[in-house]
Amino acid sequence: MSTVVPLPPELLQFLGRPLPQSLLIRGPPGAGKTTLSLAMLEAFAGQRLYVSARVSEEELRIQFPWLLGSSSAVRVLDERAGPETVRDAHRIQQRARDLLQEPERTSLDALWLPGPLQEAWSQARPERPTMVVIDSWDALVESYLGVPIADPELPDRPALERLLLRQMARGPVMTVLVLERSEPNQLDYLVNGVLSLQTGQMDERMERWLSLQKLRGVRISTSAYPFTLEGGRFNCISPVAAGFPGTLPAPDPEPDRQPEQLWPGSADFAAEFGRLSHHGITLLRTFPGVPDEAVRMILAPLISHVMDLGGRVLFCPPPGLAPHQLWTLCRSRYSEEQVLRQVRVVAVAGEPEGEPEEVRKILIAPAKGPVDPHHVRAPDAIRFFEEGLARANPNLLIGWISGVQSLGVYTGAPYSPSTLPALLRAYTRMPHTHVFFVGEIDDPLTDSLRPLSRIRLRMQYTNGRVFLYGVSPLTPLQVLSVGSSGPYQLMRVV
Repeated sequence: MSTVVPLPPELLQFLGRPLPQSLLIRGPPGAGKTTLSLAMLEAFAGQRLYVSARVSEEELRIQFPWLLGSSSAVRVLDERAGPETVRDAHRIQQRARDLLQEPERTSLDALWLPGPLQEAWSQARPERPTMVVIDSWDALVESYLGVPIADPELPDRPALERLLLRQMARGPVMTVLVLERSEPNQLDYLVNGVLSLQTGQMDERMERWLSLQKLRGVRISTSAYPFTLEGGRFNCISPVAAGFPGTLPAPDPEPDRQPEQLWPGSADFAAEFGRLSHHGITLLRTFPGVPDEAVRMILAPLISHVMDLGGRVLFCPPPGLAPHQLWTLCRSRYSEEQVLRQVRVVAVAGEPEGEPEEVRKILIAPAKGPVDPHHVRAPDAIRFFEEGLARANPNLLIGWISGVQSLGVYTGAPYSPSTLPALLRAYTRMPHTHVFFVGEIDDPLTDSLRPLSRIRLRMQYTNGRVFLYGVSPLTPLQVLSVGSSGPYQLMRVV
């Protein structure tokens, strides 16, 4: 699905380009500009200077304690050093001109810059690359220029910005300007790179996006990245190629057994949504466009955990998921004997053709005829679960609404919002049994399961990423990504 990375690969490539370079970060207050700029400083190989016009060094160290552990210290420059206003700089310029010959006066341009930028420039060395972050340029330059006064001897903001970039370009310096203003200005054309941060709402939950608007010399493969500021760190979500999982992953270890509760196979899932109750239903509602691989990523560790405990798994698959694919998936981790004993697949479209003999042994053929809310259409499925209950092992029914619909077409009598819940109650009445159903949002059959479901989740697909969040229990937005150690990772968007 996706993978969590500190910075987008395109931005890392830009930071590694030959210097000098200049970069603009734009976004509203609270969007994460400071956190992003500090992450860039941490990733930069060289001297790192941070000019703060809003936050003291002590506050920065408290908010971002990981700065203390950086392999190369980030130095914070005091914005109050040197000339405090452009008029102070003008007076210094006048005194210096009186002491210098005419040819030497062109070297005085740097004296127009605010004090901390002069200090940053003085520390840049030709043999050592330097990154200078100015956070924020808006606050610093507005305080420095003060109330606009028509004076031809004083530079205005555009002139000061051109002077700053020209001065910094005289050495191996990466200049990063942080802006609060959202509207484009001349800096967008003068700098080599432009990043934009946006915040918004997805179903009343916060979402954050980093947009790569311009990075000269770098091919931008992915222009937008969702990101989170969890733990004071900037982490974004990079898309990776999706495909049908060829193997079942090992589940995260269950920290402790709890009665009448089923471990979901993922520590992240349990932390966000809780465990799955026996006699209960979990409903995952998906928006259009959600890839099947994302759903399977959630289900795979749950399947592994149930089978590790000796439990039984019954699939009511969607029409596009062939029985032999489920067979191959389970066989990647378990022996043929285990799969034959612990797995069954409802043949939702009738007896499939061309399936191997061993796959046919796990198929359950439903009976045709009208729907009877008091009886299940596949009594062999109930018997399969009842046989497993003799050892008090868990049972798991995983179904797709599209599979139920296909089953209704095959049997000649479709399920309705009144008969489907009655069918599932027959399963949830069985001890140690949990039902996990997947269906598209706003589908009547899917909606009919909402009153029965203790855990209700939603999954959405945007810009190549999968977002998951809880409606019951109510949770923040999560990004589903490939796990670095566990079967998958859920990253909170905060």
